[in-house]
Parts: sequence; structure tokens; C-alpha cells
Amino acid sequence: MRPTVDELKLLALRLRVLMEEVMQVAETVIRRQGIVLRGTFLRPTEDAFSWMKERLGHLGLVPMLSRRGDVYEVRVTHQVQEHRSNPLINLILFLLTVASTLLVGAEMEGVNIILHPEKFTAGIPFACTILAILVAHEFGHYFLSMFHGVSATLPYFIPAPTIIGTLGAVIKTKSYIPNRKSLLDIGAAGPLCGFVVALVALCMGLYYSEIVDIEPLVKGGGVQEFGDSLAVYGITYLLKGPLAEGKAVMFNPIAFAGWVGLLITAFNLMPVGQLDGGHILYAVVGHWHTIVAKVTIAALIVMGWFFWEGWYVWAFITLLLGPSHAPPLDDVTPLNRGRKCIALVALGVFALCFVPVPITLRDVF
Repeated sequence: MRPTVDELKLLALRLRVLMEEVMQVAETVIRRQGIVLRGTFLRPTEDAFSWMKERLGHLGLVPMLSRRGDVYEVRVTHQVQEHRSNPLINLILFLLTVASTLLVGAEMEGVNIILHPEKFTAGIPFACTILAILVAHEFGHYFLSMFHGVSATLPYFIPAPTIIGTLGAVIKTKSYIPNRKSLLDIGAAGPLCGFVVALVALCMGLYYSEIVDIEPLVKGGGVQEFGDSLAVYGITYLLKGPLAEGKAVMFNPIAFAGWVGLLITAFNLMPVGQLDGGHILYAVVGHWHTIVAKVTIAALIVMGWFFWEGWYVWAFITLLLGPSHAPPLDDVTPLNRGRKCIALVALGVFALCFVPVPITLRDVF
């Protein structure tokens, strides 16, 4: 039930008196969705916001801090009631994803476990590797959310009839992101953790993968060739050396899962909307994020024309997500040098994982 106008006026007066400890209030605006106080702070913004978040939290209120020029604006709203999630759904989806990735992994070994369920172990190397990468990614988000006091669901794994047996996994935050620092930490933790596991898997898989002749593989049609990111190219060169003409590395299931994990990392680090790269970018540049996101979407469309048609799909997905990004509660306090270094590390990981043409059909004439 929304408060009446008189109740809002009384609350605005109470807030103005309360906020005088940290803020010189120049203007108070009463709106249906909340109360806005404008002025200047008497303390550093990070300290002032921590004080406001604690004091107003006791009243069931949430402060949202932004800035317009030299004037700070605090919008105060009522706390949103968190919806309880059902862990049983997370468990069921995870088990279904285990089954779907086992099915795909077994098919890589020429085994149909629907017809021969006793041979399900053939799919374990791929399934365990791809799930380890997804688990590391999503629990990176989850544990950093807990660390920063942000309520989040357990990961929802998504089984699907794709070439890897899944569409990945997601978690959903159920409370506000406090500040840009926590936004960057939560956004970067997932892809960085997933990258480490994918890199280890790629190294292990490539070590046991064979070098084969390409021509016998493509007789009668063609063969799918997976593009090399800088990370894949470098590790392949270190482990296998320079490849002769007509030779290629035949990825085993573990190496393929590692390759997929690096590609997933690159996709997630694209600086758009609610992708992890979008979180990181907003934490660094704020509202300039929208301009960069629109340029990125345009670039995906261009790359779809010149490089790989799959980029059209990603352009569509990013358009559905939207180029904008919701601000954290404290949208003013800037990142420190350490957090900016984390953002640079994430950018470097994106450069190492990105592949202009992930998959091509190669023919021999």
C-alpha cells in the first residue's frame, strides 16, 4: 500500500533532520515513488553512504546516491521484499544438465547412451569439464555476492539440445548492488574463475590430444574447424609446437570443453547490458556504459557480415538484454586503483579468449 501525501511529507521532514549529520540539504522533493534530497555532503561519499545505508535500513528504507554536476541526489525508497527461491528447482536443473552434457560427451566418443545407458561413462570427461567451468563461473558470482552482502539465488543450470548440451547457467540477484566496487567484484569474479578452470582444462586436454591429417577427415563433405583465440593458439604452440601444412590438433573432449569455456568467457565479457562485461564497464565508466554498449552491438552486426554469421545471434541477444544498465545504490563513489586493475585484467582475459570466427566448415579441394 502506497503512503499518503501527508505521510510522505512527514517522512520527508524526518529524513531532512536525520540527514543533517552527513549532508547539507538544499532541496527536498516529494514523489510517489520516493523522496529525493539534493545538496552537498559533509563527509566523503563512501563514508556518508555507509552511514545512510545503515541508519535508513533500520527504518526499512533504501538510499540511492547519484550526482548531477556538483549537486548530490539521494533518492529514498522503501525496501523491496525479497522473494524466496526453491533450491529444489536448482537441483533438478543441475541434474538435467548433467544428463544432457553426458549425452553430448558420449556422442563425441561415438556412443549413444540412450541406446546403451551402461556406457554413460564415455561422456564423463566432457560433462565433468564443462560443468566444472560453469560451476566455477557461477559460484564466483555467488560467493562474491555473499561477501558484499548481496542476496542471490543459487545457480540455475540450463540443459539444452546444443552441441555442448547446455545453454550455460545464471544466478539472479535478489537485492540491490551497494556500490561500484561490489558491482565490479561480482561481475568480474565469474568470468575470471571460469577462465582459470577453462585454461587448466585446455592445457590438460591438449596434452593428450592427437595431431592428425586434415584431408581424410573432410572427404565426403567437410569438417568443423574451431577458431583459435590467442590463449588457444599460445597453449597449442607451447604443447604441440608449430603444425605442418595439412595437420591439425584433434581436440579430445576435455580440450573441447576448455575451448568452449574460453569462448563462453569471451561472450560474457562483452561490454553490454547485464552481461558480466557490462557490469564491469558500468563500474568503471558509469552512464557512459550505454554508448559503449550500443557501439558493441553495432560491431557485432558488422562482424556477422564480415566474419561469422553467429554474431547476428549475439547481436540479437544483446539487443534483448538492452544496452542500458541499472546503477548501484551508491553510483558516485569511484573505484580505487586496485579495482581498476581488476577491470584491466578482465579486459586482458577478453582479448585472450575472443575469436572473430569461432567455427568454420573447412573443405579440401
